[in-house]
Amino acid sequence: MQTLIDELGLPEAAAEDCLDAHQLPKVERFGAHVFILLRMHVGLFNASATGAYELTQPLGIYVGNDLLLTIHRRDHNVLSRLRNRCGGPEIESDEADQLLDELIREVILTFDAPLDQLTADLVDFEGSLLSARMTERVLEQIFVRKRRASVLAWMLLRTREALARAHIPGDHGLVLHEARDTADALHFRAREVVEHTDNLMNLQIAVASHRTNEVMRVLTVMSVVFMPLTFIAGVYGMNFEAPEYHWRHGYAMVWTLIVTVLIAVLVWFRKRGWLR
Repeated sequence: MQTLIDELGLPEAAAEDCLDAHQLPKVERFGAHVFILLRMHVGLFNASATGAYELTQPLGIYVGNDLLLTIHRRDHNVLSRLRNRCGGPEIESDEADQLLDELIREVILTFDAPLDQLTADLVDFEGSLLSARMTERVLEQIFVRKRRASVLAWMLLRTREALARAHIPGDHGLVLHEARDTADALHFRAREVVEHTDNLMNLQIAVASHRTNEVMRVLTVMSVVFMPLTFIAGVYGMNFEAPEYHWRHGYAMVWTLIVTVLIAVLVWFRKRGWLR
């Protein structure tokens, strides 16, 4: 980094920003040069990664009339592809404009594939929400996807704001306009994914509440059905001599009463629609 400062005149403030892995997208002007700091999606991450610094890495772009310099910690397939296409450190001025255009757009488009994957995952989760084997693990995965989508939406918004403040020397107005449009489109998609996850979580809460109500309804019906039977059994189970004890058909009479009450309660519940 010190060599870049000495040989290419890279400002020390820009070098410090490049060394800080937690820098967010921003644009600064240093004389005739502009320093753009963007964040690009790293592509590979562990199953529990949800933070902005886990999902993205910073990319510094130092650009002027005679210089186009990128500074990054780890190589990326986007950068390697553009570097291989150039074939060398020296390029023509018109090629530099085209390369800058493609570089900014490709950095923003690194968020496209993760958004597609998040959408596909949510579609799969949506089918499992109504399953009787719904587990907390699925809910945790949905929440992880929501966190990732929120991070991507926030990062795309910061990128869009940074590009809106960038005024690169030369004829780059159309370049930044197209890059901002791309960032806007991806930010809109990320917000849709966030809203989709919110809807899925609300749906799961509604389904869980409905299932709980169904269980409580069954338990309530069962308790009400057996309540009069329990009352009858409690009356004749008390320690006293009842006249029915000495009747010849007293035992059959009690069972007839129990069955009659049970059938009457079930018929009444059926008419009220509580057994459907």
